[in-house]
Amino acid sequence: MKSLKPTLSLCVLLSLVACGPLEDEGPFPGDALAIREQEAISSCVAPTSAQCWKLLPTDTDFGGRTTAWNAAHYALRPNSPSKSSLVVMLHGVGSSAGNFYHGTGYATATTSFFASAVNKGYRVLGLTHRNSPNIRELCGTNVDCHLPTRRTFITGVVQPGSAVTDMGYYDGIEARLIRLLVTLRDGQDPSGGWGAYLTPSHCTGTRNTAIPCGIVWNKLIVAGHSQGAGHAAVIGKDHLVDTVVMLAGPTDRTPEQTVPSYTLASSGLATPAGGGNYRGLVHTKDSFVTASTIHWDASRLNAGAYGKTTTSTADHCGTSPHSCVIESASFYATWQGFWP
Repeated sequence: MKSLKPTLSLCVLLSLVACGPLEDEGPFPGDALAIREQEAISSCVAPTSAQCWKLLPTDTDFGGRTTAWNAAHYALRPNSPSKSSLVVMLHGVGSSAGNFYHGTGYATATTSFFASAVNKGYRVLGLTHRNSPNIRELCGTNVDCHLPTRRTFITGVVQPGSAVTDMGYYDGIEARLIRLLVTLRDGQDPSGGWGAYLTPSHCTGTRNTAIPCGIVWNKLIVAGHSQGAGHAAVIGKDHLVDTVVMLAGPTDRTPEQTVPSYTLASSGLATPAGGGNYRGLVHTKDSFVTASTIHWDASRLNAGAYGKTTTSTADHCGTSPHSCVIESASFYATWQGFWP
């Protein structure tokens, strides 16, 4: 049994402001919410010649004070990966990684969004993380609020100007990705090559561990749906990644239809605009088609021919155009075209 005694990290001793609130470094004695030590990690149906695991965030010893946002992560690996990059998929509001596996019934384990990348030789992680409330609704008319709020969800640390002020570090994208990769590297799949996406190679975990891990961003293909598409775009803005894939997003705009400037090429993009670096798919009946395609246009992310729209009526596209682009196997060939 692992100890649940708290430790005072060097990060806290040196700079409480820079590293975030002390309460995020938990767990601490007397927590009202129980911390589950280790749930059973289970296998899941994988595409042919691949492996699949389901892991709750609490399976990864993520050390937080809450078991919230605890729907399963998914990890998939070809038996013999032919691609060096890792696909990381980020879900939207009210969703989870399971919807991209085949949880909605519009795809199978061999025709899902995840399978489209696995079958091209990529390792894939479907990451469950805090992704509510809805940023667009929360920011309202404040067009400058979207970027810091997204950075709060990504880093797990509240940023100046963020509309979310109660973020827990261990519910953020970066901490959860690090812990999932460490769990796969050290326990679940030690021969699977997951450590290639962490630096230094001997790192031990998140910011409060003995040797904190960094993420090797340039080996990541960051994909997202809806609100997750905006997170993927901001990660591409802040880090040089392999590719950014956006489905039904970014959705950021004000009620007056003003689109935030963070996707403008002139605003500074660590992952350069154009060149196939940003790719996307949105349905023409989606209420966010205008916002999405503005973010993709030539003055911004410059998706060009890689920014695709669809008029499909397959499966539930007629009634749910926003979700069908990530759930329906009718887009399998389109999804495969996203992976370099």
